Amino acid sequence: MARLRKNGVRKDGSCTNEGLRKIMHESMTVDTTTEVKRAVHRAVTASFDGSYGILCAECAFSYIVHTIEYCVHTRHNITCLIYKDA
Repeated sequence: MARLRKNGVRKDGSCTNEGLRKIMHESMTVDTTTEVKRAVHRAVTASFDGSYGILCAECAFSYIVHTIEYCVHTRHNITCLIYKDA
């Protein structure tokens, strides 16, 4: 389990915004990757300003993103990355 620093950023570097992680965790309750991706995207766009991109997969994936706000979270064997578009 990752611990939070005083500024709210997780020490493991997987999430810069605990609010994003919480929304992702609560939204990742459906079965398919496509449904999870859509549910997370709906919840994040309803709660945060700006444009967010999202990737979800049931297997390992590699990515490069230039952003300062992002979160990677796994639940029910699905891993999602959400990031704020620049």
